Amino acid sequence: MTETMTIEAILSITMAGLSACVIAGSLRALIATRQKVSSLDTSASVRSAPFHRLHNVVSPKAHG
Repeated sequence: MTETMTIEAILSITMAGLSACVIAGSLRALIATRQKVSSLDTSASVRSAPFHRLHNVVSPKAHG
């Protein structure tokens, strides 16, 4: 079978296969090391919020 194929075709197919293996391995490694997303606890986020920094964003005047 290989006697009818040129060396360029054999090398091109081999390089394409190796490239596909490298891409698949890289994606697998990235997916395996991705951190799991934890659910957001809203009440804990509000309790730990830096309210002392709000004077830079919100004016201290009462609205109403």
